[in-house]
Amino acid sequence: MTHIPPFNAALHRTARYFGLIAGLITGSIAGSIGRSIGNVIAGLMATGLSIFMLTSCSGGGTKSSGETATSGSLALFTDDRLKTLTDSLAAAFTQKNPDARLTVESLNADSAIARLLRKDARMILVSRRLTADETASEEKSGRRYARTLLVRDAICLITHPDLRLDASLSELREVYSGKVKEWSQSGAMEADSLGKKVRLPVKLFVMPEAHGTRGYLRDSLLAGAPLTADVRICADAQSMIDSVSKTKGAMGYVSMADSRLDVNKMTADTLFRVARVRADTLDAPPRRPYQANVATGAYPLAYNYYLMYWTEEDLPRGFAGFAVKDGQRIIKDFGLAPMQIVARITAADIRPEKMK
Repeated sequence: MTHIPPFNAALHRTARYFGLIAGLITGSIAGSIGRSIGNVIAGLMATGLSIFMLTSCSGGGTKSSGETATSGSLALFTDDRLKTLTDSLAAAFTQKNPDARLTVESLNADSAIARLLRKDARMILVSRRLTADETASEEKSGRRYARTLLVRDAICLITHPDLRLDASLSELREVYSGKVKEWSQSGAMEADSLGKKVRLPVKLFVMPEAHGTRGYLRDSLLAGAPLTADVRICADAQSMIDSVSKTKGAMGYVSMADSRLDVNKMTADTLFRVARVRADTLDAPPRRPYQANVATGAYPLAYNYYLMYWTEEDLPRGFAGFAVKDGQRIIKDFGLAPMQIVARITAADIRPEKMK
């Protein structure tokens, strides 16, 4: 027996009813014809409704019928680190454009880009550009994607509250490669309760291998070489903060949003300290990863997030336009560095900082 959805079944019964009426009026032959016509009409109506529902609810890799820059359905795949922010941007966009339906799903950069190139995704938010092989795949497809710089984040090095770290990129490279094993060797200042300097062993906390920030830290400091094996793995930002705050001589890292420097400055001096980092160039001043320093490139461990989508797509283009304009205030309040309001940051905001 063919299964018919409840709403379609009602249509089916109505059509058969008219067929039966036709049978009473014109006889059994006409009735048979009427019932057949009723079945056909009901079947067509059921099929038509099913097609309508499938089209109107599309959003993964398929463009919905009648889509515009402010209406339709879209599934947006984002890095897990920006899931909360992307949810907020999507909610603000749909509030402004009630005919748009956006869903947000977490996906790592490699998988998200692969889906985009397979046309299984229409819009992604990732922290890296395409590789040479991925670019070749895009060119082979005959389509072109747009890449919109949305936001900048940073590796925020955090230490135990008693450890004040002011280090250059080359000094950090020595630490993460395992060559430096005591903090006194790197120039960090550590003192006991009497103010006497002590030599504490370096204790590094890192994210799992698959986490994007670990890959960036490895590539930016060690040019792709592996980190020292003497590390402790933390599952997420909260476990990183908990571990570093309780372990003497500890250093880990979190995103800008988790460091809370611009949102709640007290956190950075009680649970942990946020290190100052300087580039290896001559006379480069040390910087903390404040929004102003990250947005202007003054802080050396920053990286970008890009919205990527196919150029012919209407709703993704509409959302991108919203995100780089209205969405920048949401990004700033989230604690990251917005990229479209940098001009409002003055030189006074990035002046050299004094060590506390």
